[in-house]
Order: sequence, then C-alpha cells, then structure tokens
Amino acid sequence: MTDLLASKKNPGIISRLRSRWKLLVLCAAAAFLVLVFVVLSIGETISRRAEGKIFSVGNVPSRRVAVVFGSKVFPDGKLSSSLYLRLKTALELYQSGKVEKILVSGDNRKSHYNEPEKMRDWLLKCGVREEDVSCDYAGFRTLDTCARAAKVWNLKQVTLVTQRFHLPRALYLADAWGLEAIGVSADGTGFSTRRRDLLRETAARTLAWLDINLLDRQPHFLGQPETL
Repeated sequence: MTDLLASKKNPGIISRLRSRWKLLVLCAAAAFLVLVFVVLSIGETISRRAEGKIFSVGNVPSRRVAVVFGSKVFPDGKLSSSLYLRLKTALELYQSGKVEKILVSGDNRKSHYNEPEKMRDWLLKCGVREEDVSCDYAGFRTLDTCARAAKVWNLKQVTLVTQRFHLPRALYLADAWGLEAIGVSADGTGFSTRRRDLLRETAARTLAWLDINLLDRQPHFLGQPETL
C-alpha cells in the first residue's frame, strides 16, 4: 500500500516496480528453460544407455531368467492391457526356450491387492510349470524390482519384460544395481502408448537418475535371500 501511494506522487517508482517484475519473470523463465534442458538431457542419456539392449522375442539372446514388471490389476481381477502384454511376452519367451524361469515382480502392499499373485496365476493357466515361476511381492517401483532381483534373488543376467517406453529406465536401474540386463518390448500389435504415459516417463527418468546419482535411494524392503 505504501509503495502504491508513493507511486502516485513519484512516477519513477512505477517504472522501478515494473523493472523488478520483468526481472522476476525473466529469471523464472530462465530457470524453467534450464529445468527443461536438464530433464531432456537426462532422458536422452538414459535412452542412449539402452541402445543395443532392446530386442523382440524373435531375436533376443537366451537368458535363464525373465523379470516381468507389474502393472495395474483391476478390482475384478482383470489385468490391465500393459500387464497382459508383459505376461504374454514372457510366455512367448518361455515357450520358445529363450528363458527357463520367470520372476514376476509387483505391488502387494495391501492385503486385497496382489499383482504378483495374479501374474503367476495367469502364467500357470497358460501352461508354465509352477516351479518355473517365482513371485517378488515387494516390486513397488522399478528401482525396487531391479534392486531386489540383484540383492534378494541374486540374479546376474536377466531379460527385462515391459513396454518399450519403460525399458530404457528399467535397463538403467538394472545396470546401476549390478545386473547384466537386456530387454524385450511388450507393446504388442495395436498397443499405443498414451501421451500421459510418455510425460510420466520423462519425469520418472529424471527421478531414477536422481535416485542413483544423488539420493542413493534404496528399495523399500530387501529381507532374506530367495532362490528361483
């Protein structure tokens, strides 16, 4: 109020206030552009790290274990399209002899929600032997799944199964946790990645980079070693 009253008596104050606002706007715009540049640079770095590591079912090298990342299961038990395609791809790898074992990893934080159990049940119904499927019930995030595959399940070489847009981040985190990983795209015929998924993935790649390089983020749970 004092500045406004004073500005009526002294027009020069108005000019100074406008200059300050312009400077603030310019600083905010510059900070935003820097942030965008950093986010895009991190995303590009993670994408480049995945080059030569992403395959189709037909040309992927054989590995003993496929790691399948969880995704949404609806209240009626129906699998989301992304999860169905991941499991279908893992089944094709298993049936073609490209993998011997399948580790399904997902969210089971609540008693009424169990991604790994639904994933395992689907694979068993499709003919995968029970002894060839193992459940990781603490795969709450991509980082958790990768870290637990290395530290809890003691895996060394793995084939990661998820959608194409998700694979670079998954491969980056797997590498950070000491896994020698390759990936198979589970997009499937007619599958289309939504724009919001791409935007979310852009932010998720930045967070993954921060988790590894600055925050030293650890998985929610590790626990006792498991065997496939």
